[in-house]
Amino acid sequence: MSRIDYDQIVTHLDSPTLVLAGPGAGKTYLLADRVKRLLDLGTDENQITLLAFGRDARQNMRNRLL
Repeated sequence: MSRIDYDQIVTHLDSPTLVLAGPGAGKTYLLADRVKRLLDLGTDENQITLLAFGRDARQNMRNRLL
């Protein structure tokens, strides 16, 4: 995923976005940055839902956001 693609996905907040990429492409970092941007823009944290496959993934995302 190029930096331009990354920035477009993080800043496109008008609708849900599907990101398809292989392992190690930066999907988790991208998701964390997108959530941080939503929060910075004043989105109520109760309006954001993240799903993770397992406890380790959940803790990893939590650590990135806190």
